[in-house]
Amino acid sequence: MKLAPSLFSLVWLVVASASHAGTYPAPKAVEAAVAPAPDATSTVLGLGLNTNDNMTEGSAFLVQPLWDTLGRHGTMGGSLFFAEPYFTWGEEGQLSGSIGLGFRHLFSNEPIGGDNRVAGLLAEGLFVGANVFADYQHTRVDSDLWQLGIGVEAGVRYLELRANYYIPLTDDSVGSYDVTEFAPTSSGGRPAIRATTRTIDIIEEPMEGWDAELALLIPGLDKYFDVRLIGGYYSFETNATGSALLYSTDVEGWKAGVEVRPVPAVVLAGMWYQDENLVEDNWLVSVRLEVPLGKPASESFTPRRRHLQERLLEPVHRQNASINTGVSLEPSGVKNTTTLTSAQQAQRFLADLKGWGAVYTGASKGPSSSSSSNHTTGSTLKVSNSSGSGGSLVVFSNAEGISGSGSLSLNKGGGTPLASVLASTGNGSVTVNDTNGSSLDRAALASTLVLASSVNTFSYNHSNNNTPPPAALAGTLTLANGTSGLVLLPPPSNLTLNTGIIPTGGGTLQLTNGGNLGGFTITGGVIRNAAGTIIGTTTAGGYIINTNPPQP
Repeated sequence: MKLAPSLFSLVWLVVASASHAGTYPAPKAVEAAVAPAPDATSTVLGLGLNTNDNMTEGSAFLVQPLWDTLGRHGTMGGSLFFAEPYFTWGEEGQLSGSIGLGFRHLFSNEPIGGDNRVAGLLAEGLFVGANVFADYQHTRVDSDLWQLGIGVEAGVRYLELRANYYIPLTDDSVGSYDVTEFAPTSSGGRPAIRATTRTIDIIEEPMEGWDAELALLIPGLDKYFDVRLIGGYYSFETNATGSALLYSTDVEGWKAGVEVRPVPAVVLAGMWYQDENLVEDNWLVSVRLEVPLGKPASESFTPRRRHLQERLLEPVHRQNASINTGVSLEPSGVKNTTTLTSAQQAQRFLADLKGWGAVYTGASKGPSSSSSSNHTTGSTLKVSNSSGSGGSLVVFSNAEGISGSGSLSLNKGGGTPLASVLASTGNGSVTVNDTNGSSLDRAALASTLVLASSVNTFSYNHSNNNTPPPAALAGTLTLANGTSGLVLLPPPSNLTLNTGIIPTGGGTLQLTNGGNLGGFTITGGVIRNAAGTIIGTTTAGGYIINTNPPQP
C-alpha cells in the first residue's frame, strides 16, 4: 500500500505552499468575504444524500450552538459548545438516529475583520475539539441497536485530523434455528454418522472499531472555494463469543477521496474504500447542504474564501449515517444427539431436515480459534430478510468459514490434502485448483468442502492432464473422506468430478464411501464408482444413501 507515503508527501507540499502564503493581497472580489460576521455561531440546518450501486440513504441534521465565546474578546478565537442531532433513512427500511454533544476551541489572536490577506498555515489559528454521540439504528431485519461514539479533532487552515471510536451498547436476536452437525463415528464396529442437533441464535450487533482521516485543503483554490483531499483508515470487528459457530469478518482498510465546496453551503464528495463492506461498495458519492439560519444567502451561496472559524459549525466527520453491523451464530443449547446406522434411518432423518430455512451454514474449530485463522471472507455475513425464524441449518465440524459474496479460489498442491473449508459465497463461484498432479483420491479430499445453496458454480481444476473438467453446482455440496462421504443438500442438477458425472433428482443425496471418491456415475437408479462397482441405489423418494461402503 503506497497511500501512506503519498499522504506524507502531500502534507509536505501543502505545508511548503502555505508557509509562503500571507504575503500576497487577495483579489478585491474576495476581500470582503474573508472574515465571517461576528454572529458566526448561527444554527446550521443540513440535508444529505449518499449513494452507490448498492445503497442510497438520505440524512438530515442540525448543528445547534448551546454556548460560545467566539469573537467576544476582539479576536476570531473562542470556544463553542454545541449539540448535533442526526437522522438517516435507507431504501430498505433502515432508520438511524444520533444525538451528540461537542466542544471546539479556536486558538487565534487574529482581530475581527483582519487584514483581508490570504491566510498562511497558522495565520487563522488552531482549533481542537472533542465529541460524544449516542447512535441508534433500526436495521432491515428489525433489530434495534445502540452504540456509543467518541471523537477528537484538530486542525489549522490547511490541515485537519479527525478520529472516532465506536463502542457497541446492545445487540438483538434476529432468529433462532435448529442446527444439525454431522460427524463420522462407528456403531457395533460399522461406520455410522452422529447427528447432533442444537439451537443456534443469530445475533446482530454493532461492530466495535475506529476510523481516522487527514484532510488537506488545496492552497490557491481556497481563495474562491474549498477543495479538500481526504485519506484515512478504518477498522471494525464483531464482538462474537468464543463459542460462535460463525461471525462476520472484520471490516478494515484504507479510504481516500475528495470533497469540494463550490459555495459555503454546498458540499460535493466522492470516496473510495478498500474494503467494500463499510458502505456496501468500494465507492460512495454524496451531496450535502449546510445552511446557516438567519444569515443572508449571499454568504452561503456565493463562491468565496471561508475562514477557519466557520468550520467550527460544520457537522462532526464520523460514521453517524449508519451503524456498522455484524452477525454471529451463537449456540445456546444441545437438543438431542442421534446415531444413524442404516440407510433407512438416515433417509428419515434427512427427510425431517428437508425444509431447512437457514441462510448460512458454518462450523468452528472451537473456542480457541482466532478470527484470523478460523474465518476468511469476501464480504460481511448477512441474514436475509426472508429467512424466517424456523428450519434447520446443516453444520459440519472441523471446518473453517468463508462467507460473503463474490468468488473464492482454493489452492491445493504438493500432495497435501485440501484444507477443511466452509464456503458460503452467495451468488459467486468456488474453484479448487489441484496442482498435485494425481487423480482425485482420498488424499486430495481428506477433509470437508461445503458450499451454500446460493453458489452458482463449483469447479475442481485438476492439472494432471492440463484439461481440468468443468463442474456446475446449483445446490449445497459436501465432499468428505471416510464415513462422511459425499453429501448434496439440496442436490445440484449435475456435478462433474474428475471424469464422472452425478445427475440427481429433487431429493437429497448422501453417499458414504471409504474408497476412491473419483468418477461416480448414476445409471438406471444405481450408483457406480470409477471401477464400475455398484455402491448404492436410488430410492423412490430421491434419496441415495449408502452407510456401508466397500473398503479400498
